[in-house]
Amino acid sequence: MTNINRLGSAHHGPLQRRRPWNTIVAYWVGLVMWLGTSAAWAQFLPLDPTQMVINAAGGQTAVDGLRIHLGNLGGIQVVRAAAGQYYGDTPTGPQGVNNGFFMAVGPAGSSTVYGPQLDIAWTATAWTPVSQTPVTGQGTAADPYQAVTTVAAGGFRLLQTVRYVVPNVYFEVRLTLVPPAGNTQNVRIYHWIDTYLAGGDFGSAFWQPTTNPTVVGVEKSGQYDVLIQGNRAWNAYFSGRYYRPGALMELGGALDNTLDVDPSTDNGIAAQWDFAAPSSPVTWTYRLATGQSGASTSGDGVISGYESCDDGNTNNNDGCSSIGQVEVGYTCVGTPSVCSVAAPPTITSANVTTFTVGAASTFSVTTSSAQIAAITTASTLPAGITLVDNGNGTATLSGTPASGTAGTYPLTVTASSGVSPNADQSFTLSVNQAPAITSANATTFTVGTAGAFTITTSGTSTAAISTASPLPSGITLVDNGNGTAMLAGTPAAGMAGTYPLTITANSGVLPNANQNFTLLVNPAPAITSANATTFTVGTAGTFTVTTSGTPIAAISTASPLPPGITLVDNGNGTATLSGTAAYGLGGVYTLAITATNGASQTFTLTIASVTRFSSPTATGTGTATAQITGGGLACTFLGDAAFINASGVGTPVPLQFPHGLFSFTLRG
Repeated sequence: MTNINRLGSAHHGPLQRRRPWNTIVAYWVGLVMWLGTSAAWAQFLPLDPTQMVINAAGGQTAVDGLRIHLGNLGGIQVVRAAAGQYYGDTPTGPQGVNNGFFMAVGPAGSSTVYGPQLDIAWTATAWTPVSQTPVTGQGTAADPYQAVTTVAAGGFRLLQTVRYVVPNVYFEVRLTLVPPAGNTQNVRIYHWIDTYLAGGDFGSAFWQPTTNPTVVGVEKSGQYDVLIQGNRAWNAYFSGRYYRPGALMELGGALDNTLDVDPSTDNGIAAQWDFAAPSSPVTWTYRLATGQSGASTSGDGVISGYESCDDGNTNNNDGCSSIGQVEVGYTCVGTPSVCSVAAPPTITSANVTTFTVGAASTFSVTTSSAQIAAITTASTLPAGITLVDNGNGTATLSGTPASGTAGTYPLTVTASSGVSPNADQSFTLSVNQAPAITSANATTFTVGTAGAFTITTSGTSTAAISTASPLPSGITLVDNGNGTAMLAGTPAAGMAGTYPLTITANSGVLPNANQNFTLLVNPAPAITSANATTFTVGTAGTFTVTTSGTPIAAISTASPLPPGITLVDNGNGTATLSGTAAYGLGGVYTLAITATNGASQTFTLTIASVTRFSSPTATGTGTATAQITGGGLACTFLGDAAFINASGVGTPVPLQFPHGLFSFTLRG
């Protein structure tokens, strides 16, 4: 491996040293002076004017990780150990034009190419910036640094998510290509790198892609070389030194040609993903390793931890590429390496888990593989649940199942590492519904009267129902063993009042259901008015019957009342006994008065008799003498023992007598 200092390697033509910084600055100043105010100047301006910086305090030493600069138009730069790893220190200067994401739309050879900024060597159309999020996270494995840059062009959007864990020598890139509705055009996405190489560096690597690139290619002194293409599945792609492969990208062409194995040839590198008329969003992930030194290489010169075997390139006759290309499916040990076929992936985690509706849950899918496996499922997941590949041979099944998703979900979980066959696991996700109490939260009983109330529940499993709250004497709560319970009994005397209860349903699926329940016990009904009254014959009388207790009672009697007397319910817990008793109905009447709330009363109604005479005296019995003047018809008397019945006319005197003196006995 030829050591290249910070001045770098040639930018065009045969191998030569890159221009020192003062020459580059002078070049750009001269270019500005030459362009003057010409409109042509616009195409050379840097178009990544803003950027986010991940791990801003890092990049200074060999142990504080990478400092990653993200331009708002898709440019990326990396600094490690106080040295820029890519050509140009930031995505905003003229040296940064060759590092970032590019897109070719249309047929090869006549595509429209979009990129992070205009290059002085070839023409592309700049992305339109859409958004760039602030950097989030703490840089830990549990909470990585993350920033998302979104750009747009030609109706497409490209979301670029960069995640980084300090102090790794690699970072993760997740790309999502969102096509316009009804898209019919083919698309190529390129990630292009042009880098400095410090002494002993192996340069950058496209590592662990979830979707293998269609082509990974380099340019070596004007010759464009393929590192890999077709259906060979690689775990990582390395080259020695870099140059820009922009000329082939300008019209959206493939990065093809044959491999130049001369380690002294100057290199650039790009990965290319082809998509045939994508109609829906496409997402893929890979890692970029950078700044690898000789201290991190194994005996045959490939990077430790990344090493696999290359059965298609027999440089040094050891089966592994001298420039660090790594192919999935083989492992290498010793110097020179002895290669053997790697084992396919296996899924090592359990094949079943249980979540609960409304509760956040998580399950880790783990694998065993010579190469890190990507984990996916094509099965339908319940709403609220996702399966996310973590990029390290594990995936997380997590989320909060939405309401109505309780049930059993058979899934097929697939782990693919590029070594056949893939691992497919039949996985069962059970989504349980925690118990809920579905009956009303209140009922009313009455002292002395039997009452009953049914408590009902819902949920995946049958719930046991109980309460630890004290119940009034005479009342019990009994679980029926079928998800219902009965609150029942006859409240004892003196138990009237309000009882707040907590009713619990426990099915074994957390959380338990707790209901705040109110039991109201009403007092026993009673007729509260007196049990006797007296009316007088011929005189209107009235008496009010009153009650207490709940509910409001209707009052009635089935006993016969004397003519002229009625008992009328007022609809408010009272009733009115009233009327005028006819003459001759004097006496004592025993009534049974009943209230519909259960109260009854034996009631005595006394009708008092009266004696009436017109004049002049009234003694009640014996001899009555009346002197009657005036005319009138004669009265007929039926005898001393009979009632006197009037005949004839006269008002207001009830009896009409002829003139004279009468002696008679009056009874009645």
